[in-house]
Amino acid sequence: MRLLENKGIKETRFTNISYETALRARLQMQEGTCAIMLEFFKPTELADGLGGTIPIKIIIPNVPNDEKRKNQAYRIFYWYLKTKFEAVETGMIEFEQEFMPAYSHRQRRRFRERLAGVQGEDVPADRVWGDDEY
Repeated sequence: MRLLENKGIKETRFTNISYETALRARLQMQEGTCAIMLEFFKPTELADGLGGTIPIKIIIPNVPNDEKRKNQAYRIFYWYLKTKFEAVETGMIEFEQEFMPAYSHRQRRRFRERLAGVQGEDVPADRVWGDDEY
C-alpha cells in the first residue's frame, strides 16, 4: 500500500480472516461475515538513541463476505489510516498515542515498562496511553 510506503513502512501484511477463524480468535462476529486485518511495523527511534519497530495490528470484524462490500471496507480502511497519519504529521497527536490501541499487547507492556524505567514490574495503565483490554 503506497500510503504506508510513503510513511517509511515497508513491512506490511493484509489478511482476510474467515468467520470460523475469527470466532476461534474470540472476535465477536456476525454470521456470514469475515474480518480483515492489517499488520505493519513502524520504524522508530527513541529519545535515548535506540531504535526499533513498533508492531501495529488493526482488525476490522464483521465485513460482509461479498466482494463489493469487502472492497468498500478496504477503502474505508485506507481513509481511516490516512486521517490517523495526517493527525500525527500535523502534530495534533504522537504516533504512539494515536496507534497505541492497535499496538501488540505484549509489546505495549514492554513499552510501558521502558517508559516508566522499570523491568518486570506491572505499570498502571493510567500512567501511559492505551487500552490493555484490546
